[in-house]
Amino acid sequence: MRKGLIGGTALVAVLAFAVSVAGCGSSSSSTTTTETTAAITKAEFVAKGNAICVIGDKAQEAEINAYAKKLGLKENQEPTKAQQAELVEAVLAPNI
Repeated sequence: MRKGLIGGTALVAVLAFAVSVAGCGSSSSSTTTTETTAAITKAEFVAKGNAICVIGDKAQEAEINAYAKKLGLKENQEPTKAQQAELVEAVLAPNI
């Protein structure tokens, strides 16, 4: 696993995600609808969220490892700043 690569780019990914989420909001539609959904417990909510994260983490790790291999990085080799930027642009940003 490329801990340095993942750790170095994780912060950039989180910041990019935060910026994209900040743009989310309600629409100004004049139509009002009411939906009734069954409430779930906090434990169910957390379990569902954790399951989603595990799937996403595995997929993202596979993409990062494939891209690192494409760049010719060895197992514990730290990527350069340019390689980190390229990784974020090519792998992490499109998934946000």
